[in-house]
Amino acid sequence: MISRKILNVLDSEGNPLYSETEIPSEKKYNVEKLRDKKRFNAKAYAGYVRDMSLKDVQQCRFDNRITYVPINNKHPDFTRAVLIIRGTTPEKKSFIALEGKNIIRDALNCGMKLDKLFFTSEHLLKGIPELERVLAAAQLGEYKDHGPVILKVTPNMMNRMTTVETPPGLIAIFAKPTMDQESSATRSCCLPITVIGDNIRDPGNMGALIRSSAAIGVEMLICTKGSVNPWESKVVRSGVGAHFRVNLLTDFMWSNLPSILPPTDSTLFFAEKVGIRADKSEFSTSKTIEDKNYFDIDYSSFIKNDKKLCVIIGGETQGISDEAMDISKIYNSYKVNIPIMKGIDSLNSAIAGSVILFEIQRQIIKNLS
Repeated sequence: MISRKILNVLDSEGNPLYSETEIPSEKKYNVEKLRDKKRFNAKAYAGYVRDMSLKDVQQCRFDNRITYVPINNKHPDFTRAVLIIRGTTPEKKSFIALEGKNIIRDALNCGMKLDKLFFTSEHLLKGIPELERVLAAAQLGEYKDHGPVILKVTPNMMNRMTTVETPPGLIAIFAKPTMDQESSATRSCCLPITVIGDNIRDPGNMGALIRSSAAIGVEMLICTKGSVNPWESKVVRSGVGAHFRVNLLTDFMWSNLPSILPPTDSTLFFAEKVGIRADKSEFSTSKTIEDKNYFDIDYSSFIKNDKKLCVIIGGETQGISDEAMDISKIYNSYKVNIPIMKGIDSLNSAIAGSVILFEIQRQIIKNLS
């Protein structure tokens, strides 16, 4: 129930900002109509307005289109956001925090659901033209709950929230996408390639691998249990928006691979170096799996025969896990070797994965287009 006091809020000229009949209950207004009405969403802000004077409410508007609420460091949404950003709340599993104009815009353009947007200065909102469209969509009922809420904080509060040395002045909390949501956000035309990051623990490497995977359009990127969380802030920054353009599956157990990639219809390609097993003995996939240079494999021939490709990238220190080696026995598998100069131990995980992935893409474009 919307308070009568809220319904009677006046603008600077003494005219009602909106009337009770103007509050949309169905999807009957388009974006242009909502923009012309210059109303703010009473339902979304009713809970915040209760603790504010009517004078404050009249001042909480930007450019006559975006309504925001200034809060202090005792506000529950500020506390909740800090806990989500630091990863010290169970809500961390359901929400992600993004910092900076560009990555927030990428998320909005890919259909990510905005929950809260924190900012320090009104001019920063001008850099997010998508914000007005998202707020209008919320008024049209496209959000199940109250829709996104815009909150103004002080620079000191922003410093407490940020994870970077120089705060960008903008932090957004988004609902973490489900696999179904990610599928709808990614491109419909994907290559039949699945990438698995096995024990990749460096945020920069994981972010770069996600970026390369999204660049060629893989079907899915899987992070095994023990890898760095792909939604961790450093990984997201390294991915530069690629997270929103590829399907991500996290905390993956190798025993579940056959249910995703049937052994009869899939081929595995391992990119790894010689490593040390748990029993301290040296191992390499070349002892049990055929070893080929990455440019000597005809990847396009597998796709011609309706086979799915799975490229497995080992981590920086431990390489391919024992579990991955065990599961390879039921698949048609290859070890993919990238020739490098003597004296160089190995390639960075993300670079090795990128070299192989773009070679696959090159062959597909050349032979199947």
